[in-house]
Order: sequence, then C-alpha cells, then structure tokens
Amino acid sequence: METLLNRFCASFDEAIRPVLAPFSRCADRLAEARGVTTAERLRADVNNLAHHLAVVADKVAAQQAYVLIFGPLKSGKSTLMNAMCAAYVSEVTSLPAYPCMVYVSHAETAEVVITHYDNSEARVDDPAALRGRLDAAHRSLADEIRRVEAAGGSFEVHTDYPAAIRRVDYRLPAGDLAESGAVLVDTPGLYTRMRFGYDQMTRDFRDTAACAIFVVKSENLFLEQVFDEFTDLLDLFTRVFLVVNLDTTRMDLRPDGSVAPALEAADPARIIEAFENLAMSAPLKTAVDEGRLRIFPVDLLNAGRRRLAPAGDDASGDDPTGFGAFFTTLTDYLNSDDYLRAFLGDSIRRARRLLDEAATIGERDDVAALATEAERLRHERAGLRERATRLGRLRDFDWRNAVNALWRELDGAIRAQGEALRKGTAAAVSRAVDDWFGDDASLLALNDDVLAPRIEETRRAVLDAVRDVLLERIGDRAAGLTVGDAVRDALEREGIDLGRAAVAAVEEAAGRTAFAPHEAIVPAQRVPVRRRMIDWVLLRSAAQVRRALLGESDRPSNRVSPALKASRLDRDARAAMRTAAGGFVDTAIPAAVATATKAAFDPVAAAVQATLEGRVDRDRASCAERIAEIDTRLGRIGPVLDAIAALRTAVGETDARLESVADRYARTTPEALRGPVAPDA
Repeated sequence: METLLNRFCASFDEAIRPVLAPFSRCADRLAEARGVTTAERLRADVNNLAHHLAVVADKVAAQQAYVLIFGPLKSGKSTLMNAMCAAYVSEVTSLPAYPCMVYVSHAETAEVVITHYDNSEARVDDPAALRGRLDAAHRSLADEIRRVEAAGGSFEVHTDYPAAIRRVDYRLPAGDLAESGAVLVDTPGLYTRMRFGYDQMTRDFRDTAACAIFVVKSENLFLEQVFDEFTDLLDLFTRVFLVVNLDTTRMDLRPDGSVAPALEAADPARIIEAFENLAMSAPLKTAVDEGRLRIFPVDLLNAGRRRLAPAGDDASGDDPTGFGAFFTTLTDYLNSDDYLRAFLGDSIRRARRLLDEAATIGERDDVAALATEAERLRHERAGLRERATRLGRLRDFDWRNAVNALWRELDGAIRAQGEALRKGTAAAVSRAVDDWFGDDASLLALNDDVLAPRIEETRRAVLDAVRDVLLERIGDRAAGLTVGDAVRDALEREGIDLGRAAVAAVEEAAGRTAFAPHEAIVPAQRVPVRRRMIDWVLLRSAAQVRRALLGESDRPSNRVSPALKASRLDRDARAAMRTAAGGFVDTAIPAAVATATKAAFDPVAAAVQATLEGRVDRDRASCAERIAEIDTRLGRIGPVLDAIAALRTAVGETDARLESVADRYARTTPEALRGPVAPDA
C-alpha cells in the first residue's frame, strides 16, 4: 500500500539525491588542486556537507527513525542495544573508545561499512575483525592529534586527518528494527582531546527528528557530573528517554545482620521518585513536565537475556524487567503524528540549512581571495602577452637597415662638412708650400712637420664633424632612427633607451678611431729641378740632381736655402708641389670622411643590436617563464573555482526542487500522509 508519506519521501529523495554527485565531483577537483592551500580545507568542508546531506537523504528515503544512545562508560548501552535489536551486537557497540558513531540497522545479510571523513568507504567482512582495525585507527588518530598539538595547532579532523573514521554502519538481520524502521546510533564518549566525535554527532543530528536515550546506572543516578552534558541533549532532540539501569541482584545489609534485596530491586519506583524530588535539575524537571523527557527504570541485563533467548519474550505481556514499558513508549512515539510531523519538517529544515551553507561556499573569504588572485593573474597574463608582442616587434624590426637609412639621410650633411674642411685644408696646404720656398727647411720637414700635422688635424676635424652631426640626431630614445609609431611606442613602454647606448658608443669610438698611415704628401720625385750647364756636361740625370739638392727620395732631409730653392726650383716646381699636396688633400679628406663615418655609424648599429638582443631576448624569456608560471597556477585555481561554481549551480537547482516538495508537504496533514493513495493519484 502506497501512502502520501511514501511519495513525500520519494520526492524528497529525488530532490536531494542528485546534488550528491556534484558534491563528489567538486571534492575530486579540489583533491587534484595541487599547491592550492585553500583547496584542502574546501574539500574537507565539501565532503562534510555532502556527508550530512547523504545522511538526511538516506534517512528520509528509508523512512528511518534515528535513535541515539548516550551514557557513561559501562552504563549498559551495549546491553540496551542488544535488547532493542533482539540480536547480539555488542562486538560492534562495545568497540574501543574511538570517537565515531556506530549505526545499527536491519539488513538481510550482515555487513560492516566504515566511512571516513573524506567520504571514502571500506567494507569489513568479519564484524569481529573490526575491533583490530579500530585499534590501529585509534593509535594513528592519537598520533596525529599529538603531532598537531606539538606544532602548536588546534586539531581539526576534517583537514588535519581526513582519513579518520567518521562512522561505522553495522547492518544485520534484526526483525524489530526492520519493523520499526529505527536505526540505533551508539555515540562516542565525551573525551576532551577527541571531543570532535561528540561535536560531529551534535552537527549530524541538529534539526532532525531523532530521539535520544540516556543510559545511567542506578548507583550513578545521583551523581551530578553524570548529567553535565544532559542539557545539550534536551536542546538537541525532540524527545529524550532516561533509562535507569537497575541491578536487581544488588543486596543491602539490614540492622540485624541479614541481607535483603536493595531498594532498586524491591521498589525501583521509589528511586525514580527520589531522583525527581531531590536531585533533578531545573532543566530536567521542566522537560519532564513538558513530556519531552521520560524516565524508565529497567533491569537491562535480564531484559537483554530475555530478548536474546530463543524463546524470549517480546515487549508485551508480563515484564518484570521494565523493558516492555520503555520499548512500547518508544515505539509509540516513533509511530506518532508528533514524530511524523517532526520527521518531515525537520528533514526539510535540515536539508535547507545544509544547502544554504553549501551556497555560501563561494562567498567565503578564502574562495573570494582565490577568485581575486585568478582575476589578477589573468590580467597579468594579458599584460605579459601584450608585452611579449611588443618585444617581438622590437626583435623583428630591421634595425641594421634603419641605421643604414640614417647614414644615407645624414650623408649630405656629412659630405658638406667634409667638403668645407677639404677646401680649407687645400688652401692651407698651398700656402704652406709657398712658405716653404721662403725658408731653408728640407722637403722632409715640409711633409712631416707642416703638411702631415695639418692633414691629421683635418682628419680629426672630420671625425668631430661626423660625430657632431650624428650626436645631434641620435640623442632621442630611438637613436634618431626612423622606426614608426608602433616601434617607438614599444621602446617607450619597455623603457629601452637606444639613444643613450648609441651616444655612449659613438663617444667611446671617437676616442679610439685611427686613420691609416700615409706616404709623403709631396713626394721628392714629384718635384722637378732645374739642371745647370755643368749637370748637362757631366751627364747628370734629373734624379741625380734632385737627390743632390733634396736628399734621398725616401728621406729628402737636405736643408735648402731660399736662394738655392729659387735658382734650382722654378715656377714649375712650385706648381708641381702645390698639385701634389692638393691632390693628396683631395684624396685623403674624402677617405677620412668615409673612415670617420664608418667609425661613427658602426658603433651605433652595434649598440642598437646589443641593447635590443640583450634586453629583448632576456625580457621575452622572462615573460614566457612568468606566463608559464601563471598558466600553471591558473591551471590549479581555475578548476577549483569552476568546481565551486558548478556546485553552487547544482545547489540552487536542488533548493528549488526542495522548495516544491516543501510546498506540497505544508498543505498536507500527518493523518493524510499516513493514508493510502490511489496508484494514479
């Protein structure tokens, strides 16, 4: 028979279950995010939320009523669970004091499933082997806690040790659990250093319709510290059952020396009455008066024995242990409209709260910081790519041709400077030749001491003139080259000053530029001499006469008086010497211009090339390296942000589906939910 409750549970499951896959995918992406510190904590939180949603979905899908059992160590919790299941589960419920919860539910075949905080699962074929496994897990957990504390940290199980065990599910054939749909949950002890297990329990079952059972031995009923955490249970659960575990074998000594059954065996009601009147705190008394807290004295040992016996009693009929009254009341509550109303309303409220929490993941400071970092990196990468393009434009530009173009552009000004210097030098050389005829200096002295220094002075003047023309042009950032706006902008934005490098290179080159050595400006053999009669008589050649007058042709060092020069060197000689000197100037000065120009422009080309190659290649490599680093970082951050965005979308869709289910539930009474519906309704 299908009821509206069945349909509600199916609709709730259809609304919630699909979001678990996006949670899992998000957790997987976060696990792959190497080097993203935030991802580890995000993954822990995502896994945690996924676990809580799965708990709610599983509870509603199976229409399960969670019954949590609390109590001090050795209070009788395991015995109570044996009695409630009518099956022996003590090898699981009396596990070592590991801070996890143990869920016991009905299944046709016994199995044990371990769930870790990272949501991974493991199955244990032999329930008895679970004890050894938890022993090892407990030692590992204690080691991790000590490690974190030694480092000065505060242990957070989700991030510091996600391999820790969150819960153990023990499923076994238990007819009573199958009939009621109840899941018994044995809770962890309240240990100071492992309190996270208890805190996890309160989070798992906040806003649920679970009820709680608190087990306490009768001799501890009046110890105030036993109830230190009890107020929390009253705030957390809709209904709480206080089971006082009676020891009916206990005997008291009488005044006459005999022994008789103790009060808890003879009249347990009086113990409960004394507790309520003398020891009960105000919150507990209020809960009793409101019906949220019920107290039952139960002989748990005998109740468990009777329930496990092959022909054991059920929860009805004559029951001296008191278990029947407790079990009937608990069962009636789990089947009541009050519980159903709480079951449905609290399930929706719990799911909404978890979805709201999941929706805010993207608004967290650490996620916002990741998004900001990703945006900054993308902006930086775009700038680096633009810069690499600029640098490539500089690297690919034909700088050698630009230098040659500058050379051609300045060639006219340089030639004009050279021509002016040539004319001036030619006139000075001609005057020097004329002056030579008025003194007794040798031809060697004319060449070496007068003409050569004048020529060298002109050469240096040519070098200075070329340098000045060039320096006037190359002082700007582009070294005076015609490069176009794009290249000039690239130079400006990269802070590359070609002009400074070019000027420095020209200045340095000017100081070390040397001109090629030259022959005599007025060679002796170019000077005609007048032969006298005696020279003709003696058959002396012109060369002999010249050597006798001036000296050896390669070193004409004979001093010649003005009179002798006048008699032996006529007007033709003066003209020939002027022509020789002028011809030398006409050849040497243009050659000096060419040498000076090359000496000036070659350093410009070299400086431009060296500056660009060194700077551009280095900066392009730096850009490429940084872009690779950014791509690597974005490759890690991007999937994290994408996974969170996808999860938020899935959560929003789930919230809309859940809202539709909640609207339908709000218009339905508990009585209608229990009633049958037609298959096509």
